[in-house]
Amino acid sequence: MKNVLFVVSHLHSGSFSLCNVLNNNPRVSVWSTDILYNHPSDLDGLLEQKHKNPTSAAVYADHLLYNPRLSSSCFYDFTKFIYMIRPAKPTMNMLVSSRKYDLHTAKRYYSFRLRRICEMARNTPGAVLTTWNGLRSGEASPLIREYLGLKTSLTKVALRGETSEVLDDSDIKDMEECYERHLYFLKHQNLRLAI
Repeated sequence: MKNVLFVVSHLHSGSFSLCNVLNNNPRVSVWSTDILYNHPSDLDGLLEQKHKNPTSAAVYADHLLYNPRLSSSCFYDFTKFIYMIRPAKPTMNMLVSSRKYDLHTAKRYYSFRLRRICEMARNTPGAVLTTWNGLRSGEASPLIREYLGLKTSLTKVALRGETSEVLDDSDIKDMEECYERHLYFLKHQNLRLAI
């Protein structure tokens, strides 16, 4: 079996920057394929992608941002996972300011996505969990490098800290509590943490 990695996150977490960092490594190629992973044979679509490293050391990765993208637990046994989450305030503001989501839909997406990430993390001991701060500080890079067995260092990522604030704190207080609850759960799983 080839090396397969899932980068599991939510919109506006900073995971696109994480994918760029991984793509700068000579052994890793990350795509956003839109494949629905329901059965091991669904990996064929990912493994058919043209990888920059034609050797058996190549790591094929897919960036998953929505719950239906991976619905089968069978992948936990033979693939690797990196999880990335970000606190509610910047995430919710970016979801709503992008005009893709209204407040109700953004809350629903964010809370259900965090819950699904927790479900997955519980079943993937040893996987990496990072936050936006963990990636920005560089703390996540050595953990990811060791987890994937990469010889080459990962490049430093530059993340912008500011987000436009379109929501009042009272609008997202429940989502901040939701984030803290899920982060607490994740901290108590058997994961490599860079938070």
